[in-house]
Amino acid sequence: MRSPRAPRFRSRRRGALFFWALPPLLFLGSCGGPSGEGGPAAPGAGPIVISRKNSPQVDPLVASWWTSFFRQCQEAVRGKDPDHLASLLKSVEGKNPPSWAADSLARFQALLRGMKLVKEGKVRARFALGHRDFKEGDLVFFGLRLENHEDGPLALPAPGTKGILQARLRVLDYGVFGEMWESKRPLNLPLDKPVALGPGEAKFEGFQPFHASLPRGAVMRVVLFQGNLLLGSILVKGELLPLKSLPAQPTELRVFPKGFEPIARKPFLTLKRALELGDPRHFPHIFLSAVFMPPALKGKARTLLQGAARKHQEGDLGRVVRAALKMLAEPR
Repeated sequence: MRSPRAPRFRSRRRGALFFWALPPLLFLGSCGGPSGEGGPAAPGAGPIVISRKNSPQVDPLVASWWTSFFRQCQEAVRGKDPDHLASLLKSVEGKNPPSWAADSLARFQALLRGMKLVKEGKVRARFALGHRDFKEGDLVFFGLRLENHEDGPLALPAPGTKGILQARLRVLDYGVFGEMWESKRPLNLPLDKPVALGPGEAKFEGFQPFHASLPRGAVMRVVLFQGNLLLGSILVKGELLPLKSLPAQPTELRVFPKGFEPIARKPFLTLKRALELGDPRHFPHIFLSAVFMPPALKGKARTLLQGAARKHQEGDLGRVVRAALKMLAEPR
């Protein structure tokens, strides 16, 4: 019986830009928070100013107590600790604050409602790419999936304001001998219009698509997307709430050479045939077979690779086999 031919693919030259379709301005350093023109002022979007009238009627001891209290509240906000802020605000329930402290107290209460929306998962964001694996040259439709788990409508950012997706990209390029090149890139994208979501509704907010690329000498590129949606404020059931940022659930993208699909479909068969051939043209097949190996076949693949490692302790084939063994051990 004739052995099946191992899949073939080509790898393009190193240095091809991964995000060539995106405007250069998107790769500048992190920018400031979102801003809008003519929109409603968000309560608590900026630093809270503790107003205190310079008047003989203001008791210095009372003023000192509330000033200290508001400083503790501000620290809870800076530390992104809604539980501590809730505890602080609960401790003054039933008290009659001075008129000059009432505004700051109301703003901290609004800040708490916004923070709790995020903690309780009432409003969510996650990076969305359609699927995980792409081949070199594919067009990637990149965006955010925004979800409303509240029992009423919301809009983010609030009407009249703007948002910014502030992302951090960690890029890992792998070679057949186990080499790894790492780089980190900032990515800032504007969200110019509010996204309106009904109760239980989710929407995909797309940004400019890009072409996936693979640098010369690499057989796999992994890109981890992390970051936050900077908002300032959101509108929830008609109430304007301050919300500085909404964390986006991370996602991962992988780029492979053209022709990788047969390897992904039959990784063990590819590995076995590539080891039998043992020529440099099939080194990528050995490495990528380990990447795509399903858990049920990892034991057999490990035995096969360990035998090849003992047989080929010297030379490039042995280096590839050892790199494949290491990749096989990584959870994917």
